Amino acid sequence: MYKDGQIINKQEHIAFANWTNANGGKFCSEPLGDGTYKIVEVVIPEPTEYEKAQARITELKQMLADADYWTSKRVDGEYTDEEWTEKVAIRKAWRAEINELELVVAQTEVNETAEQITKNN
Repeated sequence: MYKDGQIINKQEHIAFANWTNANGGKFCSEPLGDGTYKIVEVVIPEPTEYEKAQARITELKQMLADADYWTSKRVDGEYTDEEWTEKVAIRKAWRAEINELELVVAQTEVNETAEQITKNN
């Protein structure tokens, strides 16, 4: 219905706002000062590997925290040895993934620091 660069008037602006909110907010409007608005597509860049790694680390740490409940169930005898072994393996896999991702984050930070030092010299 609306497209990037399209000019709309004040009356159309309310309909546009409702439309963009209903469609994921992929557009915004810039007032042009004469009672009209220019529609601008909001371009959200893909997250970097660094950002993806940080997000996944946060997700995995939350999963580990949530899985602490498993421990209380184990203490209460609600898991068989086989079930508990499976839960332990899952937690170990999550921690291993965190360790790998933390290396990506650390290496990225080292590279960025080195780039800054190079720029400043």
